[in-house]
Amino acid sequence: MSTPLEIADFLDEMTDWYGWTNTNPPRQMFKPNQKQVDMWVSLLADLPLAAIVAAWRQWLADNKYPPAPSDLRALARALTTPVDEATPDADQAWAEVIGQITRVGHTGTPTWSHPAITEAVRGFGGWRLLCAMEIDQTATHRAQFRDVFNAVKGRAARVSSMLPDVRAFAQASGALPAPVEAALALPAPDETPADGERAAIVYADFKRYRAEEREQREAAGRAALARYQAEQEANNAAL
Repeated sequence: MSTPLEIADFLDEMTDWYGWTNTNPPRQMFKPNQKQVDMWVSLLADLPLAAIVAAWRQWLADNKYPPAPSDLRALARALTTPVDEATPDADQAWAEVIGQITRVGHTGTPTWSHPAITEAVRGFGGWRLLCAMEIDQTATHRAQFRDVFNAVKGRAARVSSMLPDVRAFAQASGALPAPVEAALALPAPDETPADGERAAIVYADFKRYRAEEREQREAAGRAALARYQAEQEANNAAL
């Protein structure tokens, strides 16, 4: 994290860099007063100085006017978020859901690569509802899941961009839940149908059934070929 002195020195460097305008009379393009310096310090203090400097260098490469604190915060977050921690997009999340349905099914416990997927599955209605998806419902469920996931992702982005003291205030006032350790796994639900109720053919069961059916056909074909070869060998031996 950055100290007030480090940020103040950084702002002095920005002041020297932007210099004066060509207007009459000329004016400095960037010259924060003490209250503004204090505000910059409060808005950037939770970021490492190296990230702030790197963000400013990138801003200089793309813009000719001085940045606002929000500009540097957004760039610094983008430059310091590891790729494996980045939130997947809705299509990637849906592909992961389909993969878990196929591999785990309603009898297993799915695991997710990102807490946003966990929250989206919960917000969609839970693992049970997703596993009960019939083949002709796939497109509809995908569109509905995308809406839920994008809402979760947007809310997470807003929370992550909050200043630490603002986030703490929101949690204390009840606007945000208290921080908890994210759980990437959801418990497997009881999918046993009620007496007399016909269980729907769900996506995972359908794919598993097709794979088992294919294996049975291939085994029957190999057995038939073996019988044919044995008969041919017996006929040749009798000649």
